[in-house]
Order: sequence, then C-alpha cells, then structure tokens
Amino acid sequence: MSAVAISLCHGLMETKMKISKTLFIVLLLRVFLGKRFGNILKNKAILLGGIILLIIGLKILIEGLLK
Repeated sequence: MSAVAISLCHGLMETKMKISKTLFIVLLLRVFLGKRFGNILKNKAILLGGIILLIIGLKILIEGLLK
C-alpha cells in the first residue's frame, strides 16, 4: 500500500515540477518582452485599456437598462 502511495506522490511531484518550470520560463519571457516593448506600446496600451473599460461600462449600463 505505501509503495503505491509513494509512486503516486512521485508522479504528482514530477508533474508539478514540469508545470513550475514551464510557468517560470513563460514568466521570464513575459518580463523580457514587457521591458522591451513596454515603452514603445505604452500609450497604445493605455488607450486600449480605456476603450476596454468603456465597453465594459456600456455593457453593464445597457444590461441594467434592459432589465
């Protein structure tokens, strides 16, 4: 019984390590790209964020008025 539990835990640990390594690599890539393109796209990102907030607000307003 304990050999099965150890084997199962070992399999789960391997899976967790693979996920952790993948997430770490993706995080480093995002940080690198953010630093590289952040200044270039700064104004466009602010504009896009404002437009998205406006759309969300209009959606909530329209849903509230139609109820």
